[in-house]
Amino acid sequence: WAPMNRLIIDGYSLLYRDPGLSHQRKVDFRMAREQLIRRLDRLSSALAPLVELVFDGRAAGSREQVSATVLHLIYSPAPRTADSVIEEMVGESPDPISICVVTADRAEIDVVTAAGAEVMSCASFLDRLDELERHVSKDLSRNSTFGCRLSDFGPLEPSIPRRAGA
Repeated sequence: WAPMNRLIIDGYSLLYRDPGLSHQRKVDFRMAREQLIRRLDRLSSALAPLVELVFDGRAAGSREQVSATVLHLIYSPAPRTADSVIEEMVGESPDPISICVVTADRAEIDVVTAAGAEVMSCASFLDRLDELERHVSKDLSRNSTFGCRLSDFGPLEPSIPRRAGA
């Protein structure tokens, strides 16, 4: 596993697989999206030097009421999808091996792994976030300085194996 310098997250892929947001998605989808943004923004500095959350293009009237301070929010321009934007981001990177993409989309996985990026499943990533939040919470309750990274919780093994020859 190469050092991860850039984390690219397929926003809706993660949102639909987060069991903690299941009820909120049904009640107020925009609020569920904002909760995901807040959570990732809060933990971004512990995840990677650059964390980008990519959503399909913003529909009229769906403007977030939350801003991200560390997390980079990206919306695909119409008529493009978040998947195509992520694939392009990886494909245009001079160092795709240092990128980890979080997604559940099989076609997207095939494209980004062929370009050299690693992939982590949404379920594995959510488990890592939960573990990271427990660690942060424990540190804060002891009034200690928060200084951990996602990699402090063991090797970041990609949960989706590379295709042979990729």
